[in-house]
Amino acid sequence: MSLQSPPRSLASWRPDRSAILIGALIALLAGTNWIAQTRSAAQVLRLQAEATRERAELNQRFDRLQGVLDRLGKTVAGDQHPTLAADSGRRAIKDGRWGAGQLYLINAITNDPKNVEHLKTYTNALLGHERPPEEAIDQLASILQMAACHVTPDDVSTVIGLIDRVGKAKDRVRAGDTQPTVMSDAPPTDSLDAEWLKLKAADPNLYQDAIRLTAHLRALENFATTLDEQENASEELTRSVAEQHLRWSEVAQVVKSVSYVDQCLDKLKDQELSQIPTDRAVAIVQAAEAVLPSFWGIHAGNLPQDLQRKIDAYPTAIKERVDKIGLKRSAELVRKIDEALKLAKPIGATEKLQLRCMAIENQVKQAQVLAAQLPSPDLILEAQGKIEKRTQELQKCRADQYSQYQTEVIRRRDEAFRVYNRFNFAVSEGNAINIFHNERLSEIDQALLTPEVGRLFNDVLGKLIGRLGPEALVKIEDEMGTSKKLKLEDY
Repeated sequence: MSLQSPPRSLASWRPDRSAILIGALIALLAGTNWIAQTRSAAQVLRLQAEATRERAELNQRFDRLQGVLDRLGKTVAGDQHPTLAADSGRRAIKDGRWGAGQLYLINAITNDPKNVEHLKTYTNALLGHERPPEEAIDQLASILQMAACHVTPDDVSTVIGLIDRVGKAKDRVRAGDTQPTVMSDAPPTDSLDAEWLKLKAADPNLYQDAIRLTAHLRALENFATTLDEQENASEELTRSVAEQHLRWSEVAQVVKSVSYVDQCLDKLKDQELSQIPTDRAVAIVQAAEAVLPSFWGIHAGNLPQDLQRKIDAYPTAIKERVDKIGLKRSAELVRKIDEALKLAKPIGATEKLQLRCMAIENQVKQAQVLAAQLPSPDLILEAQGKIEKRTQELQKCRADQYSQYQTEVIRRRDEAFRVYNRFNFAVSEGNAINIFHNERLSEIDQALLTPEVGRLFNDVLGKLIGRLGPEALVKIEDEMGTSKKLKLEDY
């Protein structure tokens, strides 16, 4: 059976034990009859004994083959992970069972073609054997060449390195170099040392190229995995690899964060800032500032100097952007405050003062809200000065309303007194009630009167009440207590 193309139905195929045994017995019986005719009885017994031994050996081989096929059938049927199949193949090759071992490893590679670790396991298991057959080496070389088309671009270099190792091993076999080697699943120590020196001497500016940085991190991870497979790996080397991996992982994370902060700050340059709404600019600078704490936990010695200098400059750069945003925001707020304090139109002489008071009051409230958002104390004081002027206008408007209220009360009082005097002090109860109602004296809210106006109002009110009988007095007092009063807002 060819190793390059194992049968697809291998999981279900089983040799027929009875057929094999019957065939062997027939052959033995036929041979026995022929022997009986040509040889002596002693020779027949000797040949029968040999046939018995051969039959026993055939049964043993059959049992071993059946066991291999049972285990391999489970792997092909998908009951095991490809990594388990690879481990089974490695152990089989270590035991010298080349056929079964290669089938297991080919199965692992077929089911997980992008996993370069299966290729490493196959190569290490085969080349680590004391005397690998040349045909097995050729088989491995063919598989590696095909695998180079299926792995990720980052792993192609690893596969090329494996092909090179296989080529050198084949040259040694052809040259007759049969010196025993220690069975190992990992590359030789000198190869690991050379690879580690190469990884440790990585370009310090590697962080400037995202693709190269990713490839270097992957190489460190693969190297750490290879060390884990070493039985006697140096603890110092393992620790050094872990430190290098941590360092470059931190560098990779910092590079991503730096790229994000740079993008934020680039959007807040002078030209771009003029075109961005202030609220959005504030959100952008806050996003950049929120990234900075992630840098403080990283040791400065782990980062390239250029990258560290860039990080150190971020607080100043962000403060500059904040100041520029503050100036822009301040200018916008000052403009809005000025617009808020301008009346849309002047109030006409015939319009109520209440309309003007309400307009000024709304302006003051809106300007106060905007002034509270100003970042500069000087600008706040300037805005408060403008608001104070408008507040004084509001106070004057309210005072004018109050004055008009007093004027209206005096007018009604004078008219009531004029009518009262026209009767030459001979005012009847009915005349007094009419004067009270005609001048609508019950609408006056005495709580809104100045002391002077209050005395004038009470003077005429007392004269009218003095002309009322008990019953009429009660009605007038009830009317004064329950009637709707004039308000300042009515003027």
